[in-house]
Amino acid sequence: MTIQSVISESDPFDEVLLREGKITVTSTRLEIKNKTYALKYISTVKLTESHPPRAEAAIVLVTSVVAILALMAYMIAGKITQSGFYVYLVLALTAFVIGALIFWLDPSKFTLELKLVSGEKVEIKSKSERHIHRVHRALSSSLAMNRLSPVGLQSEAVPENPFAEHV
Repeated sequence: MTIQSVISESDPFDEVLLREGKITVTSTRLEIKNKTYALKYISTVKLTESHPPRAEAAIVLVTSVVAILALMAYMIAGKITQSGFYVYLVLALTAFVIGALIFWLDPSKFTLELKLVSGEKVEIKSKSERHIHRVHRALSSSLAMNRLSPVGLQSEAVPENPFAEHV
């Protein structure tokens, strides 16, 4: 059974800015996995990126290649036994494989953290930088439109000071 988003069908003036996977951003609402949030209740939007330790992985890769080359030089020069060569070679190759796995297979992670006026935090996580940036752009645009719209300005307007002199 497929549940379709109904947030854009309920209001003909609610423009859909982004619909990707389980995320829909309209001019007034955000829907994540069929849970709807009114944009007027979103107080902050924070985009964070988490990258694996690629610099450390590169150091492990370079060190293991240097160790393998040094082992080969020691073996050729006869300064290490054949059994010792194989033990150190296995250790160096293991380090190389671990470094390569961290370097190439551990993806970066991207999180869009939304804080609601109620204090609740909502996180949108993705391994795709493009996807999270598209969601962030659509959400930021929609929030900006809502904060600049006449309806938004009226609701946030400061009431007139009753003690001010009227001329």
